[in-house]
Amino acid sequence: MNEAEWLSDFPPEWEELRADFLCNPYRVTVSPDRYEGEMVAHYSIPQVQETGGPLIEPADDIDSSKLLITRPTLLVSKLNPRKRTICIAEPQGELVTLASGEFVPIQSDQFDQRFGYYVWLSEKVTDRLSAIVQSATRSHQRVLPADILKLPWKWPPLETQRRIAAFLDEKTAQIDALIAKKQALLERLAEKRQAIITQAVTKGLNPAASLRDSGIDWLGQIPAHWKVKRVKHVAKLESGHTPDKKIEAYWDHGDIPWVRSTTPQKSGRMTTCQIRVSKPILLA
Repeated sequence: MNEAEWLSDFPPEWEELRADFLCNPYRVTVSPDRYEGEMVAHYSIPQVQETGGPLIEPADDIDSSKLLITRPTLLVSKLNPRKRTICIAEPQGELVTLASGEFVPIQSDQFDQRFGYYVWLSEKVTDRLSAIVQSATRSHQRVLPADILKLPWKWPPLETQRRIAAFLDEKTAQIDALIAKKQALLERLAEKRQAIITQAVTKGLNPAASLRDSGIDWLGQIPAHWKVKRVKHVAKLESGHTPDKKIEAYWDHGDIPWVRSTTPQKSGRMTTCQIRVSKPILLA
């Protein structure tokens, strides 16, 4: 798709310009050794992916040159564009603020920074950058900085950009709040699920059943008519039953799962694990 087609669904009155025509040149790198013994704010790729912000850590723990952040700066990661590792880095008070060299720093007085953040975060830009990555493996995709900075785009007037950014700030905050509530609900449901399982397997289904001490500190009381036995007294662990390699259905593109009791590893369709028994179980 050429640029004319790619930008065809924008409002016609918006101005078409490459992003680098609106950006201020900025890239200052420093060695962490310069701040030996100091705490710094560090915008690393993993930290931005996890929290969207920096990690406060000793400069001694940082092992390569970093971008120096002295004013709010839009950071767009060159790595794996599908992950959308993008943030607006801000100086953190008295702390020296650094960022990974894998970020492309973007500063501009000609477009709204929050609007720019949403531009590079958009699916449209993600698809474009993903289509021009410079590596073959999925885990090490990298976009050229020039391809990030030379993004062709249609820009509305500055005041419209600010209104769009404010609208998106509000809507994304509302959505994030809903996600947080749903996540909290899921966590409570998971806790309830686990509590029900624990109650059923340690106390049974009859809440009126008489109880007795199990004699096991971590287990506590159990129904009076239950017995306490170790797994090895009621079951046996067998080995030596490897599927016949002469039967291809067991090995090649088969749908028969099987487990063997050896050191955990994976081999083709076979998943292996080690089984250990160290605590007694209850039998009704």
